[in-house]
Amino acid sequence: MKRLLIEEVFAWTQSFVAREWRLLVPVALAFLALPPLMMDLLVPQSVSDALLQAMQSHNPQAASGPMVFVLPVMVAVLVVATFGGLAVTAMALIPGISVQEALSLALRRLLTMLGALLVIAAGQLGVLVLLSVIFGAAHLVSASAQSLLLGCAMGVSLFVTVRLVSLAPMIITRRISAFSAIRESWHVSQGAFWRILGVILVYTIGSLVVMIALNYAIGAMIALAAQAAGVKELGGAIIAVFQRGVGALLALGLHLLIAGIFRQLNDAPIRGI
Repeated sequence: MKRLLIEEVFAWTQSFVAREWRLLVPVALAFLALPPLMMDLLVPQSVSDALLQAMQSHNPQAASGPMVFVLPVMVAVLVVATFGGLAVTAMALIPGISVQEALSLALRRLLTMLGALLVIAAGQLGVLVLLSVIFGAAHLVSASAQSLLLGCAMGVSLFVTVRLVSLAPMIITRRISAFSAIRESWHVSQGAFWRILGVILVYTIGSLVVMIALNYAIGAMIALAAQAAGVKELGGAIIAVFQRGVGALLALGLHLLIAGIFRQLNDAPIRGI
């Protein structure tokens, strides 16, 4: 098992972006920015507000109506974003691959990736149900039970996410089933949990700072310009497009960072099929 060197992961990612950004950026905007932007356009604000209010009031019946409309759109966005992430991963890991070849490979691996995600989600749901049963048997008061259950669920989710961080690279670089990909990804990250977590946390915190700064600076400029021109609604639309674009580029960086982690931890040759 190779040792994960954080500095080399960031250095490789930076070098790859500097060399291939002309190919990476269009893919990221098309498959990581456009789907959530389309969701913003397809889902009325009233439906989003109704769903949020129902969730905050813990009213499943009130949430069922908006969820019927929102859920298919969310699934479609997730599928397209997963496809885009696989394509970016293929571009990062397979030497000499073209954009068309990366998209074709991502399409062939998409069902395997979605199957693996469903297995992981089912496993986490099972753990959550088990924890709920344990807390209920312990006769914890409602507030304490909810807080403790939420904390445990978040901890389990974070641990599983870090241990399976190599899932997409594993599926892209090998002809492998969903269950085998999960098992191999878990094995690859053995002994490197804290270093992987450190890489992800550093990038995530940095991304949040960049996004907040850009939203305040560029967003405020766009809003002021739109208000001065008398097209305030157009300014809001431009800000939404800008925010989705920035989010897509930051997501692109995370996919490449994960590819860099996989390159270091993976002992098997990277070939892609």
